[in-house]
Order: sequence, then structure tokens, then C-alpha cells
Amino acid sequence: MKSRISLFVVVALLVAFASVGACADDFSVGGGWVYFDWYAGPGVWVTPAFSLSADDTCTVQITDAFLTGDRFEVYVDDELTITTSATVDGLALGASTGDDAWAELAYSRGCFVLDAGRYEISIKNILIPTGYPDGGAYIRALDGVVPCVPEPSSVVALVSGLGGVLGLAWRRRS
Repeated sequence: MKSRISLFVVVALLVAFASVGACADDFSVGGGWVYFDWYAGPGVWVTPAFSLSADDTCTVQITDAFLTGDRFEVYVDDELTITTSATVDGLALGASTGDDAWAELAYSRGCFVLDAGRYEISIKNILIPTGYPDGGAYIRALDGVVPCVPEPSSVVALVSGLGGVLGLAWRRRS
């Protein structure tokens, strides 16, 4: 009787640990932002790779979220799909959510469209300009085809800042 209980406990623990691992690398369309991080970069692969099942066309978005300047290569089923955008290097912003990071133009970002199907998405950190080897970022999948443009509030902030700089330069010249 004691050995059966021990066997049951061992099997239950194995199933529990296997479930935790499976949840960590899967994300779903419409499931929101998933945070991931890496250590000892650049040139390191984020592990584990992500699995995504899409019943219909979806847009995958990825954004840096720790120090600006970090860039990624994103592979879908072992094929390079995108390299995230270049940005200003090394500003310590530390976005607290995926939405904050996506809205902040200083962060590297990218997106791509996938048809219905099951995919393995691998991410490789290719640039860490600050010299700090660790970092964090977000990934999500949205239903349908979503344009890869900044949030309207970010565009307004960028235009306002640029207008202020140009106005100051014009005033100094006058």
C-alpha cells in the first residue's frame, strides 16, 4: 500500500512539472502579452521556444521592454522571419507592461502575419548595446491582420517633441 502511494505521488509530481514546462512556452491568439527574458547575451536564444496554434490568420507582435537598443531575430519554424527595428541605444526605461513597451518608440519592435496553423517561434537576441547581458521583452498574437504601427499617443508625443525641438532651433536662429 505504501509503495502504491509513493508511486502515485511520484507520477503526480512528474505530471505537474511537465505541465508547468508546457505552459511556459505556449501562447495563444488573443491571450495577451507574454513576458520572456534571456541571460548572458547577446547571441543567445530565448529558451524554450514558443509554440503558437492559430485557427485563423493572426499578427504576432514582439517588443523589447527592459533597456532600449536590444534587437532580436525571430524565426518561425527555423526560418528567419523578421529582425526587430533599430532604436536609440541604452536608455533605461523599463516598461512595466507589453502595451507600455509597444507604445514606446524607443524600444525595438516588429510584427508579422501568420496563416492558420501550428508554429514554433524562436527568438535570438542579436544586440545588447549597453553591455548588460540580461534583458526582457514581450510577445503576443492578435486575431487577424493588424498594422505594425505605433499607438496614436506615441505618434502625438513624437510629433510634439520634434515640433518643440524645431521651434527652439528656429527661435535661436532668429
